[in-house]
Amino acid sequence: MQREHEGAREAHLGESGFTLIELMVVILIIAILIAIGIPQFIGARTRANDRATQSDLHNGLTAEKTVYVDTQAYYVNSAAVKLAEPSLRWGTKLLVQVSTNFAQNDTVCLSEKSASGSWFAVGDIASASPTSSPAGTYFTKGSADPCASVPATLLPATIAGWLPNW
Repeated sequence: MQREHEGAREAHLGESGFTLIELMVVILIIAILIAIGIPQFIGARTRANDRATQSDLHNGLTAEKTVYVDTQAYYVNSAAVKLAEPSLRWGTKLLVQVSTNFAQNDTVCLSEKSASGSWFAVGDIASASPTSSPAGTYFTKGSADPCASVPATLLPATIAGWLPNW
């Protein structure tokens, strides 16, 4: 009989497993990795949303310039611009166009709100006049729609924050 007890005891001592301390250490390590990873993921997601918005604006401006070459004027929400770049959501809250009141209609401002909550805008002045900024393309970012506050005399030199790049 004693032999049976010794065999059972040996079998019981031979079992292996994790102790409670070991499991708690593993859980602690996983928690630390998650705490480090989540902010990094959120930051990367915000940057990706902002870059997607900037890409939309670049594509929209390219479409606007394509039509400008043919017509020598920027036209807000024209069918020609929509056909030049049909993948963009023209005229919605996602891509807003504002054309200035110049007689030549030679200035355009495109703005879009990023999924991160920031507004981005690109403005293009095809030809300079005495009342406008120098011809060129200008970019800005803000908490409100930058194109909504653009006066008819336009962009960069008259409004702080408009730069030659983002």
